[in-house]
Amino acid sequence: MFLRFPDADMHRTAYGCTRPSRLSPNRIPIHYFRREARVAPLPVWPDAGKRKPRCVRLCENWGESGREGRIDNDAAFSMSYIRGEDREQASFLPARIDDYVGTEAAVRVIDAFAEGVDVVGLGFVRAVPAATGQPGYDPRDLLKLYVYGYLNEVRSSRKLERECRRNVELMWLLRRLAPDFKTIADFRRENGPGIVGR
Repeated sequence: MFLRFPDADMHRTAYGCTRPSRLSPNRIPIHYFRREARVAPLPVWPDAGKRKPRCVRLCENWGESGREGRIDNDAAFSMSYIRGEDREQASFLPARIDDYVGTEAAVRVIDAFAEGVDVVGLGFVRAVPAATGQPGYDPRDLLKLYVYGYLNEVRSSRKLERECRRNVELMWLLRRLAPDFKTIADFRRENGPGIVGR
C-alpha cells in the first residue's frame, strides 16, 4: 500500500521519516510512517495561507492489528449483511395475517368466487351441515383449496396439506384451517360433477 506525494522529499519533512525512499518519487510505502502517528497533517502547500489546514486520517484502527507498520484490512474494511428479525422477539401488536396478502393477490379472487358458489344447487356433498356428529369442513373452503392448487400447479393432496401449514396465502384463504390429505382427496372424488359445474 502506497501514498502519493508530489514531492519526493516531502514525506520526510511532513511525517518525521528519516529513511530515504529508493522507490519512485511519487510512491512512498505506508510502513515508512511511525506507528503511533494516528492523524498526520497534510504537507504545507504554497497556497496554505488562503485556506484552512486539514488533517488526513490514515486509518481508524491504526495499530490494532498487532503487526508493526501494517493495517488490518479485515477489521478496517469489513462489511455486514442485512439481518432479519429475531425469531424469539415478541411483538407488542402482532401483525394481522391479512397484512401479508397483497390487495391484488389471486387468493382474494378465489375467496370471492368460492363464497358466491351455490354449493347446494351444484350438488356438493355435505353442503348442508349435519345436525349431529362432529362438524365437517365447509365445501366452500375445500373448493378454495382445490382452485388454489389448480392455479399454482399443486395437484397432490399431500402437497396441498403441507402448503396449508406453511403457505401464508393459504393460511389467509382457509383462515388457518389445515385439512389432512385424506379429506382433500375425498372432496375431489365425491364432488367431481359439482367442481366442473355439471
